[in-house]
Amino acid sequence: MSSPAFSLSLSLSPLGLCIFSRPRVPFRSPCAAYYNDILIGAIACRLESKGNGKAKLYIMTLGVLAPYRDLGVGTHLLEHSLRVAMEDPNIEEAYLHVQTSNDGAIRFYDKHGFAITEMIPNYYKRIDPPDCYILHRSLV
Repeated sequence: MSSPAFSLSLSLSPLGLCIFSRPRVPFRSPCAAYYNDILIGAIACRLESKGNGKAKLYIMTLGVLAPYRDLGVGTHLLEHSLRVAMEDPNIEEAYLHVQTSNDGAIRFYDKHGFAITEMIPNYYKRIDPPDCYILHRSLV
């Protein structure tokens, strides 16, 4: 990485996993998980204004390489981002889009307190099915 980063200690000692993010701009750069200098997962988020000084966290993407799934990497990335967001009392909620056929992602986010609040038909242009769900979670 070309910018200064800090490491968070995780409870996945068998993997020797480290998560890195920029401390000053946690929602303008991805948070990444590395194992033996290999990028194995990342999350990218941004803040969106709700007006009146309030904001919501939009999870743009969260991905973990297939061999490292079901080891808690995605959970650590998501929980880190949500924990940083909850430190700011002006960030009231988090949300994301998930393809309607992505049952694994829907179950993952459900386990982390997200709920389907809306379905948008034809959201995606180059994948089938093109529909998505919006999932929300309160942070207050």
